[in-house]
Amino acid sequence: MESTSAGPIAAGTAVERATGRRSARRLGLLVSLIAGLVPWLAPDAAAQRSTTRFQWQGQEVATDCGVPRVGKYSIADLQVGQPWRLGAGPASSLTTGAPLLAGELVVPPGSYRIQLLRPQSEKYELLVEGAGRAFSLNANVSLPGTLGEAKPASSKLETTLAAAGDSDDKELRPLQFAITFGVPRITVPFTMVGSTVKKASGATVAGFKLPQEWLEKRLSGSTASPVASVTFASAPKDAPKVYNLLLGETRVDLMAHDAPSSDAFSPLAAHVAKWDRKGSVTWSEGAEAVDHFTLEDAKHEKGKELRLFVRLGKRKGEIVVPLGAATKE
Repeated sequence: MESTSAGPIAAGTAVERATGRRSARRLGLLVSLIAGLVPWLAPDAAAQRSTTRFQWQGQEVATDCGVPRVGKYSIADLQVGQPWRLGAGPASSLTTGAPLLAGELVVPPGSYRIQLLRPQSEKYELLVEGAGRAFSLNANVSLPGTLGEAKPASSKLETTLAAAGDSDDKELRPLQFAITFGVPRITVPFTMVGSTVKKASGATVAGFKLPQEWLEKRLSGSTASPVASVTFASAPKDAPKVYNLLLGETRVDLMAHDAPSSDAFSPLAAHVAKWDRKGSVTWSEGAEAVDHFTLEDAKHEKGKELRLFVRLGKRKGEIVVPLGAATKE
């Protein structure tokens, strides 16, 4: 008679397989149950970021900051000359679809990492990383803020972004970004610029209603300004889809938006210039004066050319940007 030793082994293997299948099913049910309970077990998980949003004339300004709790130190303990990454976890950020003005300063449309800086004992600034490199200035733009007191004091970092009264200029919207951490509160005022959107066969162009006097002053000083943003419906592989159009008196640059790192401690990455384009502007006399930069029309030939028709003061301009060869890095 054949040995039956193989019988129990085979039977045992079958039992183990059946048991394994039942265990796998139980594990799957347990995983599903835990996944369903996670939102209830960790209700504060999504609350670890403080986000603000303000929408106007089809564009949005938003901030996103980590939320540490107030401990032994506060904003008032920030050393002079030192930045604070304004939160905890991933880098805090500012994203804007329209230019933001603060006096002569301007933050072009885009996404940026932000920090809080104390340049002097009684001065605080919102440091917007990379916002200045479009103008051949420092890589950053610092928006001035003022120190006040919150009543009652906050127990953790709180941020707000809201309208700050009205402006005599209906194409400008005053805003105030407030940072509260304990008793200290930093308020950073800036102005959002209105926009007009034109569709142009595979491209969407937002023209910004910059005040004529403000823009003319920058043009006369050979300083480029973000007068429009361009979003292409399709783009080459790895190429950005959104660009700022920077206007000078005789120069035009189409500059790709950067994607900032979420690592608050990493150096600011270099701008990838391979996707940028250079164009030209031709000015002529207009029929009537306008008090804001005005985008009247836009035309786009995919991979060939972007053409904008604009007005500024008593002038009308034709902006042409060839889209063929990329700028060398």
